[in-house]
Amino acid sequence: MVNTLCTSQNQAESVSSSSDIKLKEAQDLFAQAKLIRSGADRDLVQALKSVQDLQEKLAAAHDQFRALQTKLTGAQDQFRALYEAVKPIIAAVCRQEDFAQGLRGIIPVLSTRFFEFVKGGFYRCVNNVISFIRVATPDAPLQQIVDPSVTAEFAQRWDEAKVELGGLTDQILE
Repeated sequence: MVNTLCTSQNQAESVSSSSDIKLKEAQDLFAQAKLIRSGADRDLVQALKSVQDLQEKLAAAHDQFRALQTKLTGAQDQFRALYEAVKPIIAAVCRQEDFAQGLRGIIPVLSTRFFEFVKGGFYRCVNNVISFIRVATPDAPLQQIVDPSVTAEFAQRWDEAKVELGGLTDQILE
């Protein structure tokens, strides 16, 4: 019995030391879990702060986008109003093939087409006046019209007017 008792005591000490080892391992694992949890909590707090910062930046960028969109809408409205104002002039001055290129193609040739329009209008007016004079007074002396000096003077004045109108056209286009 003493033998059994010693064996039981040895077994109890063995189980006790084994349980002490297991308890120590469990305590170590629990301490590691606490460290992991505190690190995870710190990372979670940092992630939340980063998300909040990004949300604020996104809201600011969204506000800037809305402001730019409002400015763009205002500029488009101003352009439409300007285009509607000059549309009749463009329609009267430009040729049919100019419209196929769109406004981007019309702007560079607008001043040239304007000069052609003015020159053609002037030519028609002069022709009509001379025709009227010929019908009303067939004996009127019209030889000065064909005089080369008068034609040269007209050409010079036309070129001067063309330069002045070119500056005006540039101002309008700007």
